[in-house]
Amino acid sequence: MSGRALVYGRWHGRSKIVLTGSITIRGGVLVCIAPRGQAAVGVARKAEAEVEAEWTRHLGKHGTAQLRRALTRLREITDPYG
Repeated sequence: MSGRALVYGRWHGRSKIVLTGSITIRGGVLVCIAPRGQAAVGVARKAEAEVEAEWTRHLGKHGTAQLRRALTRLREITDPYG
């Protein structure tokens, strides 16, 4: 598959990711975010910052830090790859 790219992750006919068979990593496939997916990442990061700011206003800096530590600890039991 050298030099060819397979497009997956279609949404309304537009690609979000590109899986390429030309670059392998121990038999895996390199996954690249397509330009439209990059735009979606930007929108998601903006929303993330807005929510975090709202929660920080409500909980305060100390409360937000406590929440972040608790969620990080929970990741130990909920994310086997983390």
